[in-house]
Amino acid sequence: MVAILYAITKDNYFCKKETLDKKVDDLSWMRIPTDRKFFKELTTLHDNQPILVGYKTARVLPKLDNREIITISTNSERGIWLNQAIQKYPNGILIGGASVLKSALQLAHRNYINSVLTIRLPIRVPIDEAKDYLLDPLLQFKESGLLKLSSSFYIYTENFEQPTIFAEFWRPTYA
Repeated sequence: MVAILYAITKDNYFCKKETLDKKVDDLSWMRIPTDRKFFKELTTLHDNQPILVGYKTARVLPKLDNREIITISTNSERGIWLNQAIQKYPNGILIGGASVLKSALQLAHRNYINSVLTIRLPIRVPIDEAKDYLLDPLLQFKESGLLKLSSSFYIYTENFEQPTIFAEFWRPTYA
């Protein structure tokens, strides 16, 4: 079953919105060595575990050693459809972007999505910049009860300059 892994800030904000005048870089957390190491550990737990990403995220994703990247798109020239990716790669990890995460839970039922891991990064978005960010794309599913919190824990980083990361496991409550 596909697992969803994504990161949000302390205040429940997700990646920056794309603008027409610049290339979006919503993966700035990947520049932090401890976060990159943790991401690599999570995405290499099992052999042949592909990473499923939307087309926009695939454009800014850095090269990931020893991991297959599957691009999801509604345009067949850019990638494969989300439902095809979930069926073809049942052991994949879906990492975004926001529209792909929402679509996955709207499509999902017990046979498709196993768990959602939310990583709360120790970044507080300034109020004046919040308008350039999205709220947690799965917040509506968490608040509605379609996802239930099953456990939470802290991840202590090796770099003491960086605060501790907080992680939450959510499980679908589909009938």
